[in-house]
Amino acid sequence: MKIKAENNRFYGDVGWESDNDHFSEVAITSRQWLGSAGEHIYTAQLLLPVVAKQYEEVKNIIGRQCSVKVAPRVTDIFFFHCALSIENSLKGLIAVINKKEVKKNIAMISKVPNILIGHDLVELANRAGFHLDIDSEFALAFLTRYGVWGGKYPFATKNRDNALTVKLSDGNHYMAGGHNPEIVPSFLSFSHDIYSWASEKIEVAAVETTAGS
Repeated sequence: MKIKAENNRFYGDVGWESDNDHFSEVAITSRQWLGSAGEHIYTAQLLLPVVAKQYEEVKNIIGRQCSVKVAPRVTDIFFFHCALSIENSLKGLIAVINKKEVKKNIAMISKVPNILIGHDLVELANRAGFHLDIDSEFALAFLTRYGVWGGKYPFATKNRDNALTVKLSDGNHYMAGGHNPEIVPSFLSFSHDIYSWASEKIEVAAVETTAGS
């Protein structure tokens, strides 16, 4: 079926604009954030078997002295969806915790406040109050690479982001530009953990809000 703009033409006198009050309510509605996070987790789940199959195919062709065609890799796209699931989970909690600030900012300038802006998962985890040990900090820093550019572009738009290592809070440098295929499923499990943690915190915040009203 051919895509035709005319089939999607809106015949009103003016364009359909978003309502600012509705926008502010959507921005602080945790179901919106967690729903999006769940969609990205589900997509990563669908991709994981493909990732595993592609790794096996690569192992089987290593050392061959002939030309071999392989399907496009989807590992980076898998990491991208893991990153987006975590980003939405954390932002959902941040929005609930700071709902007054979010609604006030949208009422004034029709934009979400800076507290909901950004893709640095380590920074977002800190804003949400997630306890970071060095392993979780590395996982978040690793996935940030794919959420920002690795799952979308062939290279970063800022040269410093093309570096293969990241410096973490302990002062040491860790490889983020490569990975062991065996740990790939662990990033999906980690995304699930963040989703569950954020969901629980949002429920607690909702109960506290109800009790205080």
